[in-house]
Parts: sequence; structure tokens; C-alpha cells
Amino acid sequence: MSITVQDSGDLAAVLKVNGLTDTSSISAGDTVKLTVKGIGGSEDYTYTYKAYNGSKWTTLAKNQSDATYSYTVKTAGSYRYVVVVTDGNGDVVETNKVDLTVE
Repeated sequence: MSITVQDSGDLAAVLKVNGLTDTSSISAGDTVKLTVKGIGGSEDYTYTYKAYNGSKWTTLAKNQSDATYSYTVKTAGSYRYVVVVTDGNGDVVETNKVDLTVE
């Protein structure tokens, strides 16, 4: 399993979906847990959680101070997740993208 770290100068971030950094699958009705780790930059990170359903990106939660976000996926399909991390200086970086199949 490889971890891709996206960075913007001294700010970087890594995303895990249900504890994994690469493709996984769950059943419809299960809970998806997104966990992000901001690295470097200025503390006081905020997180915007996004999901792509194959046709459009949806913001799940915007400018959250919590590095973990959970929700229930109700519809089967293929999803891609990313988190936009902003540090206390206003520097912005996107995490790696993680794919999830919901059956």
C-alpha cells in the first residue's frame, strides 16, 4: 500500500478512508469514516471534505476543525474522496484521493 502525500510548500496532508489510503469497498448503509492528517504549515487546520460520485463533486462538510468526518453512504456506486486542508496562514493543500466502492 502506498501513501501519496500532497504538499504545498511546508504544508502536506494524507487522507485515510475507513483506515485505508487506497481503494476499498463497503455495503450501502455502512458508515464511511474520513480521517485526515495535516503535516507542517501553521497549526489550526480547517478541513473541507469532498466526494465524487462519477459525475460531480459534492462538499460533505466545509471548513471543519475536526480531522475526522463520518457519514452513512446510502447509494451503491463508486466514490472518490479528497479533503482540502487550510492551515492557519491560509495555505491550502489537497490530500491524496481515495476510491471507495459501495455495493
